Amino acid sequence: MNRTLQIQDRLTRMSSVFSETAINCIDAVFGKRCEIHIPWQIVEQLQGQFDKIMTIGCASNKFSAIACAGIQNDSLMSFLCEENVSSAYASDVLGEMLNTYIGMLSDNEEYSTSFGYLSQAVPVLYENGNSYLPFIWGIQGYLYHENHWVYMGYSIRENLDDAGVLPEA
Repeated sequence: MNRTLQIQDRLTRMSSVFSETAINCIDAVFGKRCEIHIPWQIVEQLQGQFDKIMTIGCASNKFSAIACAGIQNDSLMSFLCEENVSSAYASDVLGEMLNTYIGMLSDNEEYSTSFGYLSQAVPVLYENGNSYLPFIWGIQGYLYHENHWVYMGYSIRENLDDAGVLPEA
């Protein structure tokens, strides 16, 4: 089985790890218990068209990943119980949410057995449009609280060595 299919297979088998961790993350950060209405999906590219898009890159010697959260302004205000949310505040909150999500994934035995520990980069906030996420297979889904939602996605790939060759498994 080629490495891309292996990653897709791992993500499929671990779908509940990613979605349940996201539910617990939203509860921890916002104090909101969310529901999943549509099962999370394996995709060739994460979505990137939201009012606010936060991304965090992660990497180890073997894997590179990106975690992504997308939210519309009205949903962000609802999750924060605020009438107005500045870009700086949105960046802080969404960055903390994704940091928490990645930390919770790292604490999950099934995740850490499959992917090991990946160091995190600095969060980056995109506003009013696309973040132009790379074409890397990942898993994504929506978490609903009342009439509002937040999107979360996670893409991962195996790194190439200096000669452009995948390391041995």
